[in-house]
Amino acid sequence: MFVVETFLSMLFVKCKSRGEQLAVVIGMLVLIAVCVGIGKFLLGMGEAGADTFIEMSASDGHDHSDFQRGSGEVAIYGYAGAALCALLGIIFAIMAGINLVRFITRTGLADHDAGWS
Repeated sequence: MFVVETFLSMLFVKCKSRGEQLAVVIGMLVLIAVCVGIGKFLLGMGEAGADTFIEMSASDGHDHSDFQRGSGEVAIYGYAGAALCALLGIIFAIMAGINLVRFITRTGLADHDAGWS
């Protein structure tokens, strides 16, 4: 429960100024672009590992079990990394959307006396 509360408080953190809101939106857009780039790379790595695994399965009958196991691990790690990048990209997009709406509507600034909430 602590993790969920911490995650939600991070999503709805209030900035001290409009400049901070704009910086958060731009920063989230940069992080989304990074997630897309890394995710594409990891997805390609996973596909290459899966293709190699399939090719080794249909090979000429020689024992390629070590190579086959390694390429299977590469495929699993690649797909898992791409899924993690997609999840992080979605979280960053939600955060950017929330702060963009706050920036446009001129809301969501923290009270100077209240500190961070």
